[in-house]
Amino acid sequence: CQHKCTDKVPGFTCSCQDGFKLAADGVSCEGILKYYFCYIDECSSGIHGCEQTCKNNEGSFNCLCQLGFRIKNDRKSCENDPSRDPCADFPPTCQYGCKLENDQPVCFCQKGYVLGADGNTCVDINECDGNHGCSDECVNTPGSFKCTCAQYKKLENDQKTCRDRNECLTVGQCTITGSVCVNTPGSYQCNCKDGYQLSADKSKCEDIKECDLTPKVCEQKCEETEGSYYCSCEKGFVINTETQKCEDIDECQIGRSDCTQKCRNTFGSFICECKTGYLINSDRKTCRGMFIYNLLF
Repeated sequence: CQHKCTDKVPGFTCSCQDGFKLAADGVSCEGILKYYFCYIDECSSGIHGCEQTCKNNEGSFNCLCQLGFRIKNDRKSCENDPSRDPCADFPPTCQYGCKLENDQPVCFCQKGYVLGADGNTCVDINECDGNHGCSDECVNTPGSFKCTCAQYKKLENDQKTCRDRNECLTVGQCTITGSVCVNTPGSYQCNCKDGYQLSADKSKCEDIKECDLTPKVCEQKCEETEGSYYCSCEKGFVINTETQKCEDIDECQIGRSDCTQKCRNTFGSFICECKTGYLINSDRKTCRGMFIYNLLF
């Protein structure tokens, strides 16, 4: 069967996985979907888990056993099958299994082992000596290997890559009131938010009084806000949002002086003036005419 086989008495029946239908031969499977799949070659990628031989097929794979072995119920492992022993007439002393090559009995080993120099025993392959793909540490195991990480890291789903463990995901790491948890490689820190600082007894985060700092953070007026501060200017000035400096407003130029005749800008203010022949009134904005009396003698 190409996909699934179900034992029946007598015989067996074949079936297909989702997206396929049984072909006319009763064994093969044909795709029935109108769109395309990107199939993975499990045998080449090494994720099949077969003890002996892996055979890739469309959308899946099958584990096969050498002559003299039969597949176990897990469909991956192999066990001895005396009824199919190819070396029954030529019994070598094989540690794992025997197969015929050019009608001669030859010992072979399961996945993760290599035949020793004596041609009989199986020697574990130390995959950690080669290109194992582990990002951090490689630990050799009988017939295989595994990737491990330092205590402060965790193994990703690919079972090869180690990523830093984010301790901040654990609730209650930081006990300082008002602090935030900041993850660092292999550890974490409990820091106060911007605009706050650790209290003298190191039990909480306190708002920094920026307006009381020396040198002054604002050029003219400073107003405290929660976790920050706000700069403003005296009357006659405007704040520069880029430099946070106070710049003089030219009231004469922007028409905010209310002078009836002449306006002269000063630093932070302005002065109204009158033309020749006029005097400034008490409101310091309007002008009145000067009267000249000619005395006749």
